[in-house]
Amino acid sequence: MPARSSLRRPTAVASPAALLLAAAVLLTAAPLLAHGEGEAAAGAVDLAATLGADFERTSGRVVQLAEAIPADKYGWRPAEGVRSVSEAVMHVAAANFALSSALGVAPPDGVDLENLEKVTDRDQVVATLKTSIEHAKKAFEGSEGKDYNRTVNAFGFEMPAARAVVILAAHSHEHLGQLIAYARSNGVVPPWSQPSSE
Repeated sequence: MPARSSLRRPTAVASPAALLLAAAVLLTAAPLLAHGEGEAAAGAVDLAATLGADFERTSGRVVQLAEAIPADKYGWRPAEGVRSVSEAVMHVAAANFALSSALGVAPPDGVDLENLEKVTDRDQVVATLKTSIEHAKKAFEGSEGKDYNRTVNAFGFEMPAARAVVILAAHSHEHLGQLIAYARSNGVVPPWSQPSSE
């Protein structure tokens, strides 16, 4: 009997749990990736529509916080060199406009993306944030059914449209967390965390 080689490849045996997880990932991802000639496959979940609904909910909470934080706290920042309340909110607005533009919806006339973070008046900040959210909704709606593999340019980088759509939704989540911390640091309880009046 010939000697067995000590260099045999190890046999990988997947556990049932790992196989179930892999199947779940594939089943979830398949509808998002399935599309034909520029149109979503029949019955497929549309990436832009799904993330657009998430964006709308998260952005609504960003607005609630922007309205709940007092005007005299808009210049507050947690440390030197870190965005203030107004700068953080306007950063969200600027990204909404910029990513929407990358997805084919140009910013409204008069929007100066380079200087948005310099706006500090609370009423103007909140109004601009709301306008940016409505603008971004158009980008999500305009992306529905399109080819998410097409290349777009965002912030000077080329990327698939799918990535720009994901970033647009995720960015609001990122800064919602930041603004919750800012609010709590200034004694402001997020409106949705207020005790029920019932």
